[in-house]
Amino acid sequence: MLFLFSIAVAGCNQNKSEKKTDPEVKQLKEDMKKTGDSFEALVESEKNEAIKKGEELIANFEKQLGAYEAKIKAQGSKVEAETQQALDQLKKEQKRLQNDLDELKSVTADKWEEMKADIEKDMKEFNNRVKEVFNSDE
Repeated sequence: MLFLFSIAVAGCNQNKSEKKTDPEVKQLKEDMKKTGDSFEALVESEKNEAIKKGEELIANFEKQLGAYEAKIKAQGSKVEAETQQALDQLKKEQKRLQNDLDELKSVTADKWEEMKADIEKDMKEFNNRVKEVFNSDE
């Protein structure tokens, strides 16, 4: 009987020690969730910044294109075939980039991490092409 009593007491003590760790485990889980939430917020902020930069890049292109077309019209000039091809290509690239940015608005953090390098590369290349086309005409 003494043996059974000692097992029961040992069992009770085990439950008490498990209950002592419950608040620690709970706090650890809360801390991990906060860290995860902070990471998600950071990624979302980074993604939104990329979208903003892309939209500014597109708006700048549209502004430059409008000014260029107005200049050509005012001068009564015709656009050279090579320049027109470059402009048409830029318009296609602009639409593709805009589609990518629209898609980016609804992607998860994991998907953003996958797309990030490609989007940044595409924006850089588009910006360089815009500069190349509009600076070559001046």
